[in-house]
Order: sequence, then C-alpha cells, then structure tokens
Amino acid sequence: MQVQAARAGIDLSVDVQGSPAPVPLDGPRVERALGNVLRNAIEHTPRGGHIVIEVVEAAGEGATVRVRDTGEGIREADLPRIWERFYRADPARSRADGGAGIGLAVVAAVVESHGGEVTARSRLGEGTEVALRFPMTSPAPR
Repeated sequence: MQVQAARAGIDLSVDVQGSPAPVPLDGPRVERALGNVLRNAIEHTPRGGHIVIEVVEAAGEGATVRVRDTGEGIREADLPRIWERFYRADPARSRADGGAGIGLAVVAAVVESHGGEVTARSRLGEGTEVALRFPMTSPAPR
C-alpha cells in the first residue's frame, strides 16, 4: 500500500515493536483484512497526513496490529456500527465513491474467525485507530 499512500501524498510507516511471537493466521485473509483497513485510512486521510502501522506482542498472549491515521475521523455515534455490512457513516457517499460498504465487515469477520477482536477509536478532525488483536492460539481460521 506504500504506492497508493505515496500517490495520495500520505506518509505510511511500519513500526514493529520487539519480536512478536508467531501467531497462527490465514495469511491471504489477514492480508485482505489489513488491506481493507489501510485503504480506508488512505481514503480518509488528507494529503500531507500520516498513517502508522504498529505491530506489538500482547504479553505472550498474541499480537496486535494497529493502524493509526491523521484522517477526518469517525463520529462517536457511528463507531459501533462501522463493522456492519453495508453501513456508511456518511450517508451522502455512494457506492461509486465509497465502495460497497462491506470492507470493515470483512475485517471483523476475518479477525473474529481467528478468535480475535477488532476495535476502533476515533476523534473527528484528528484521526482513527483500528486495532486487530490475534490470540497466540487461535481456532483454525474458517
């Protein structure tokens, strides 16, 4: 996603803290989920903004991937619903300029199929952080 971020004039960096232990994952599905989060971050971060991907070990319990951006943010009232299929925080957005509205639902489904959880926090005008938590021992991904 470095190329897409660079085209949008956004700085994208990765910070891996320590040496997180291996976590059993379905690589292609997790890659798709992370791609969905990053595409949203790029789409909603203005030129000159920043996106940081941070990978941290959760005290021997698994790993967390956080994506933080300096984008437009999400209204607090919309945060609980962003994981729903076809939900759009901005009803004025159409499929043509905002996708199908299933990207974050896919993210939640992928993370949950690994026995993990996904969360988001945001402040309007300041940005959003999405965290994907994967346990050390996860069920066989579905």
